[in-house]
Amino acid sequence: MISPRGPMATRRMTAHWVVLAAAALTTLVAAAVAATLAVFAGQALPLAVQHDLVTAPDTTLSMNALVSGPSQAAQGSATLRAQIAEAMPGIPFSLQEAFWSSPLGLVPGALPATPANAGKGNTALLQAASMKGIASHAVLVAGRWPATSGGTRPGAIPAALPVSAAALLHVSAGDVLRLRDQGTNALVSFDITGVFTRRQGSGAANSYWNLSYIPASGMSTESGSTTYGPLIVSQAAFGTALTMSSGSWVGQPDMTAFSDSDLNPIAANLTSLSKSLPTASFLNGAQLTTSLPSVLSGANSDLVVARSVLVISALQLLVLAIAALLAVALAGGAADGQDEQVEGGPKGDYGEEEHRLSPFYRLLTGFVENSRVR
Repeated sequence: MISPRGPMATRRMTAHWVVLAAAALTTLVAAAVAATLAVFAGQALPLAVQHDLVTAPDTTLSMNALVSGPSQAAQGSATLRAQIAEAMPGIPFSLQEAFWSSPLGLVPGALPATPANAGKGNTALLQAASMKGIASHAVLVAGRWPATSGGTRPGAIPAALPVSAAALLHVSAGDVLRLRDQGTNALVSFDITGVFTRRQGSGAANSYWNLSYIPASGMSTESGSTTYGPLIVSQAAFGTALTMSSGSWVGQPDMTAFSDSDLNPIAANLTSLSKSLPTASFLNGAQLTTSLPSVLSGANSDLVVARSVLVISALQLLVLAIAALLAVALAGGAADGQDEQVEGGPKGDYGEEEHRLSPFYRLLTGFVENSRVR
């Protein structure tokens, strides 16, 4: 049997040990969960955002513009790189480039013959392009990549074709194609030195092929014409014989480099860049196509919602802990009334010992008493 005698603070704690234990347990659990939420907010959420960015589709920056020659092509590439770097400070990115000829028409009686799959009433065309770094993103099926100069056929520009386009045109490595430049009306010959296929990739690794105007099928039909290719040449092939008419660029940011503080500012910068490019003086009619701003804005919105949920959870834990402490204070207040009825209130050393052993308890009791008075 518990003795009714002993220090008053001890008797109070003994009488309400269940309430005290529950309050202590509640406070400990609340503190542990709050610490877990803090770690989650500081470490797990940024990692989750990074994972979502890495796996998000369509994060490339695809650009195209009219280009009048090699000099403007070099200036345009350098300026684009600088402007993208300014829009995404601190974010590494790759920038691939391709430069395209004017459309090349078929010549009657020469290879290639008009393909039956061109479509009724459509004009069959080819288009040549120099695609930087293509050897790392394609596999030769036959022959070799075109050299910078000096093909096996004098006067013919060394070129390679995708296997799909070669099959549609019924040509192979070693054939010579004779075409007419639609811009200058000049005849241009191409020595097919090799046939290739695209290297398989996924996600950012496959973004390189956004450079191509012509899909993997080897043909593209629009506005009454069917274009085959691309007919891959060295950039040095552009000049008097082969005119350059346009360029395409693909930028791929390192999606692991974005921090949560980068998301909204960079999204806004890229939107501004997209709006300013069409009127830029360094390239004619430049266009930027990308879903990256919406991807970044969406990730930022998800992060804000997740942090709001954590804040609400933390506030709920705080309320629970305060309620537990108030329960202890209320129980202690009830014990005060019982002790005063039985013993006539705290006397002598009991009051001094209570003051010495439980100042926090006395603070909570005072808070409750003040609440009652109000």
